[in-house]
Amino acid sequence: MLVICVKIVSSKGASSHAINQSELLPQKFAWQVGFGAFPIGESQVKVLNRYIANQKKHHQKVTFEQEYQQFIKLYGLEDFEDDSNGE
Repeated sequence: MLVICVKIVSSKGASSHAINQSELLPQKFAWQVGFGAFPIGESQVKVLNRYIANQKKHHQKVTFEQEYQQFIKLYGLEDFEDDSNGE
């Protein structure tokens, strides 16, 4: 999981820098603090792809926050310590 964290932190930093250097936005761009990464099995790839493809429609019915809270409860992550710095 550490490799995933390093890649995400690196990608967020590099993309923020590139966006800000290119002046694509009138204000400074910054990613939100923290992130989550969860592994899936090969058998779930098609399910995940379908979820991503239908995400906009899905979130018209269920907000991200509602779905996130369901996920936390379903997988017993209520006591998970928030590691906002990605380490």
